[in-house]
Amino acid sequence: MFDSPLRDYTPDSSKDDEDIVRSAWRHAGVTGDNQYTSMNTKEIREKKKDLKLSKRQRQLIVGLLLGDGHLETQNGGRTYRLKVEHGSAQREYLEWLAKEFQEWLLSGWYEKRKGAKLVYGFTTVSHPAFRFYGAQFYQNGKKRIPPMIKKLMTPLSLAIWFLDDGSAKSSKHRSLVIHSLGYTKKDLVIVQDALKCFGIESALHKQRNSSFRLYLPYASSLVVEQFLLQGIFSAERL
Repeated sequence: MFDSPLRDYTPDSSKDDEDIVRSAWRHAGVTGDNQYTSMNTKEIREKKKDLKLSKRQRQLIVGLLLGDGHLETQNGGRTYRLKVEHGSAQREYLEWLAKEFQEWLLSGWYEKRKGAKLVYGFTTVSHPAFRFYGAQFYQNGKKRIPPMIKKLMTPLSLAIWFLDDGSAKSSKHRSLVIHSLGYTKKDLVIVQDALKCFGIESALHKQRNSSFRLYLPYASSLVVEQFLLQGIFSAERL
């Protein structure tokens, strides 16, 4: 069994599934097919030797690990695999992400039932390429904000984080919220400093359980929306 790091994010029921920017990825195309399906173990081992994360995939990983994605290891951190799961409301988004990592997947994306809910997800092959991100995003088995997030975060990373954990503050507001409830205040202060590099101001809103959400005022929300459009619709693949 894989050692599964603590999932430190608890979804907030106040998330708005019909957020104005949440459907941007729907037009990019999806797939459940995978090149590994008909390969034997030896062929898979040889194929893994040639795998290399693209610049775009590295940026996606940063956004996913800021959000709902997590890494798993079965050998003390020598290799990791990336695992991403979402509910049925975000199935198309999950399928789009699976296409972005298509060459890293053994069997495409999957569907399974957790209680009364359907869950969609994918798991990459275990590979040393993810080791850097394991060291940055995890400390003692718990997810954290990397101290060097200012260097790691890009507009695409932020867009993916928002697609994972963001929403409009309400149907009556154009300001945005990132449901960052699993992170410490110290972590989020580091993120706030990184966001300023993109001209994004933010505030920490304390919740009743003493966790915090990132609040982005209207002016900052316009920047995030632009990042979403650039990251999802850009014809350039970095």
